[in-house]
Amino acid sequence: MAGIVPPVNSLGFTAALAAYREGGEWLQAVLAYLRENRDIVARAVADMSGLATSHVEATYLAWIDARAAGIKDPATFFLDAAWASTTARTSAAPDSSASISAAPVPP
Repeated sequence: MAGIVPPVNSLGFTAALAAYREGGEWLQAVLAYLRENRDIVARAVADMSGLATSHVEATYLAWIDARAAGIKDPATFFLDAAWASTTARTSAAPDSSASISAAPVPP
């Protein structure tokens, strides 16, 4: 691994070791928090005409399909209306301007 991975400093090693040894309770709390937020977004999107989302398990992003909503520029719409930063999902949808990932951004 020489030259591929930089050496680990002692602070980083100590932090990683503590996280692996003592971080189980914290990790479970964070996972519960993220699941709850995911479910809130899924319920909200389900109530919005023209929007759909997939159930995700390994990300804090919400993948929202806005193709049926008739929104010309979903990235601008979501940023202006919901302070949500968006990126096109070109690999999953031929009409990439209407399939987005969203992450909240502060006002």
